[in-house]
Amino acid sequence: MIGLSRLYLSAALLAFPSWAQDAAGISAPVRDLGRVRPGVTVTETFRFRNPGPGTVNLLEFRPECGCLSARASRTRLAPGETAEILVSFDPPPMEGPVSKSLEVLSDAPGQARIQLVLKADVRADISLSANQVAFRDLARDGGGLAEVLLEDRRGVDVRISALRTSAAYLTAVPVRQGRNVLLRIRLDGAGLPAAAGRGADWVEVLAANPEPSAFRIQVLWTSKAPAGRP
Repeated sequence: MIGLSRLYLSAALLAFPSWAQDAAGISAPVRDLGRVRPGVTVTETFRFRNPGPGTVNLLEFRPECGCLSARASRTRLAPGETAEILVSFDPPPMEGPVSKSLEVLSDAPGQARIQLVLKADVRADISLSANQVAFRDLARDGGGLAEVLLEDRRGVDVRISALRTSAAYLTAVPVRQGRNVLLRIRLDGAGLPAAAGRGADWVEVLAANPEPSAFRIQVLWTSKAPAGRP
């Protein structure tokens, strides 16, 4: 989660001419939300207006991923009525460029599908010295240690609220170093899956500096064959 980008929220009609977008009634289809933090949900309101002449029903929202959701203040619109569509984006735990889409389906004649495209600048208050660590040729009767330094970009104390790992053989211990935190990541060779010679796991860090945020460190590993095996 170390990359940076800008965050823009745009909407475009699919498979219909450009003049149809004005008739569709999605107001202000381009949004600039600025910086967002990992794990902190951002909600934007769009207004869908039915210009008439008949009734329009909002039928379904189809998000590209689980990080997007939407709900409408009403789903049946008489001519001239407006519905508020609240689109929520839950930024991923890793920083970097993000592009996701959400499709709005209605029974409006000739403009039944509208696609919202979201691009995000996901950036936490905390920076990491690495967002990936690797253990190579790990002995099955031994272990490995890697360290990642966490530093708040504003020069305040790093505060860790929780740590999670993807496997029991993977642990992470925070050690205070002044205002920073050194994360000591250990991999237990004896606990690795018996049939696996390589794998990918993760450590997730939950912080509150001062807003809650979450980010993930990828842990890659390869192991030596146990004694007596080729």
